[in-house]
Amino acid sequence: KSFVPLIAYSYYVNKNVFAFLEDRNGNYWIGLRDVGLVKAHYTEFEKETPNLEVIDSYNGLVDKFIFALFQDKEENIWIGTYGGGALRFSGKRFETFTKQHGIVDNFIWCGQQNNLGDIWIGCDAGGISRLRYDSYRKLYLITGYTNKNGLSNDRVYSLAEDDRGNLWIGTDDGLTFIDLDEKGDPVKFYSYFQKDGLMKDRVRSCFFDKKGSLWLGYQGGGVDRVTIEKNGKTGGERLVQSEVEGSRTMPPRLKCSSMENNILKNF
Repeated sequence: KSFVPLIAYSYYVNKNVFAFLEDRNGNYWIGLRDVGLVKAHYTEFEKETPNLEVIDSYNGLVDKFIFALFQDKEENIWIGTYGGGALRFSGKRFETFTKQHGIVDNFIWCGQQNNLGDIWIGCDAGGISRLRYDSYRKLYLITGYTNKNGLSNDRVYSLAEDDRGNLWIGTDDGLTFIDLDEKGDPVKFYSYFQKDGLMKDRVRSCFFDKKGSLWLGYQGGGVDRVTIEKNGKTGGERLVQSEVEGSRTMPPRLKCSSMENNILKNF
């Protein structure tokens, strides 16, 4: 198989891509710097070259620097911008959420919707915001969580939800685990750093695979695959370093398998 450069057919061939999303209908959404949003989709007659639709300020996009993209259960596209806040795009109109509306910062690094329907947004400064939709008042109730609540750092690069509905947060200084109750409200925050077994402190990306392992990517290089071990008796867990370096006790329990040197060989 060969690679087909999606944007090579347009003016945007040399633009920087910061976010990419495939929606449930098979459309591709591409977040670009200084351009805006590009929607690429194939038709029955054009199966090799996608049709490109540019969505920018003429369509109501308030910022041309896009850092994050994800789709919610109602098939809206959420857009994290670097300065213009977060936007929800229905396909026809934009709804904007900024500091004026209650989110912690207008510079958005990441976002996702959890299994309860809450929207979580990670910001460049100020921590994270949770947007919870109130169907009676038909608006989002916004709550912010920062280092004062227990985040390891207020610059949040990445978010991941585990199979129990809890939230894992990669920050500029450590990894934070938020234990959420059945309503999706935080019960307790736990944070981990290089001294606790992580390869590095700056966690730029985090992702759960189908087996439930948490993958962490670090600024400066390196990848950790983290196995989360459950303790049914107490509900508490601990962080375990590699067998060579020994172990430290902290909840929740993790086992890190570092692949700094051989990750490229394995893939």
